[in-house]
Amino acid sequence: MESNRLLAIHIMELLNNYSSSSNTMSQAEIMERLLIDYGDKISRHTCSDYLKELRDSGYIAGNRGVYRVDLFSERELRTLIDGVMYGKHIPEKEAKVLIGKLKQLSANTMNDKLRNITYLSSINRTRNENLYSILDTIDEAIENDFKIEIVQHSIQVDGSKKDWSPKIVDPYFVVSDQSRYYLLCNTNRDNKLMLEPRRIDRFSSVKIITEKRTPLVDVVGHNFELGKYMREHLYMFSGEAGEAIIKVNNRYIGTFEDWYGSDYRVMESNEESSLIKVFTNHDALYYWILQYGGVAELIKPEKLRNKLKVGLKDMLKLYEE
Repeated sequence: MESNRLLAIHIMELLNNYSSSSNTMSQAEIMERLLIDYGDKISRHTCSDYLKELRDSGYIAGNRGVYRVDLFSERELRTLIDGVMYGKHIPEKEAKVLIGKLKQLSANTMNDKLRNITYLSSINRTRNENLYSILDTIDEAIENDFKIEIVQHSIQVDGSKKDWSPKIVDPYFVVSDQSRYYLLCNTNRDNKLMLEPRRIDRFSSVKIITEKRTPLVDVVGHNFELGKYMREHLYMFSGEAGEAIIKVNNRYIGTFEDWYGSDYRVMESNEESSLIKVFTNHDALYYWILQYGGVAELIKPEKLRNKLKVGLKDMLKLYEE
């Protein structure tokens, strides 16, 4: 069976199953396994020719013993699997398939190490089975500078979905935040040009409108930075951003940076706390302060501070009554 066109594939499968950089296979071992696993009986000369071609092409490595060159290192593969496991934006069915395929990319010697990588069905994943087709449509529209018509939905008490009225928007970016996909778009809300986030897994449908979208520069100006926008819009709240001054317990500066990055200025500091100036979305900051109220105090703006006072008093009433 020396003319078997599948020999190269069979050799690669053998090396995937039985070899690694620390546990190589000799030419004799490969010939033996080819006969046992596939019924391929070949000469040493033929085997040598195949191994040389695979080595020259970069698929295998080694001299006295050979092994398959992995596409990903063990660390890279674990990172990819973790991303799928904990990605709330990936539907359950697709997550199981992706994890299975990623495991197949590992060398056989890694299988035991990967057995403890299990699918976590308890994660609050999206239930939108049309998510990927919706993303494809949005990508196509963005690539061709077209508007889209979106139908969003809300989740009802009984778990059902209620569609909203269709809305035509200008799509610009698809971003991921807190393991959810968001579309950054101009909705022309209140007849204003503004970049606003819309959660994509809450789209029931998307349709391309063959009409050119509003140029991005008309919406955000010439100096727009996507990374800066993401830092300023925690929790993907829409609306304007502005300066704020926050008093933060020094022990929790790292927590502050986890959310806001390093783009802030320390105005004053002592052994216990620091006054920090940051540019951020005020609606998002309101909920961030509620979340970290024990270690952070909003100093300015005064209007937002007063709003927090009212919100905290209303919250306290719920637990006093």
